[in-house]
Amino acid sequence: MIIQQIFFFFLLVSSLAIIVLFFKKVPQLCSINSEVYQNKEANFFKKKILSFKNSRFVSEFSWINIYQRILSRIRVLILRFEKRIADHLYYIRKRNSKED
Repeated sequence: MIIQQIFFFFLLVSSLAIIVLFFKKVPQLCSINSEVYQNKEANFFKKKILSFKNSRFVSEFSWINIYQRILSRIRVLILRFEKRIADHLYYIRKRNSKED
C-alpha cells in the first residue's frame, strides 16, 4: 500500500513538472517565426534532392542498359518456348512413326 502511494506521489510530481515546463515553453514556441522552419525545410529537401541526383544510381542510370536487360529476358523466354515446341514436335513425330 505504501509503495503504491509513493508511486502515485511520483506520478503527480512528474505530471506537474511536465505541465509547468509546457506552459513555460509555449510562449517561446509561439514567438518563433514560421519562416525559419519553412526555410529549413526547403533547404532540407533541396539537399536531399541534390544528394539523390548526385548519387551513384542516378549518375550511372542508362535506359540502354534497361532496354538490353528487357530484351535479353524476352529472348530467354522465347528460347524456352522454342525448346518446348521442339520437344512436343519430337514427341509427336516419334509417336507417329511408331503408329506407322
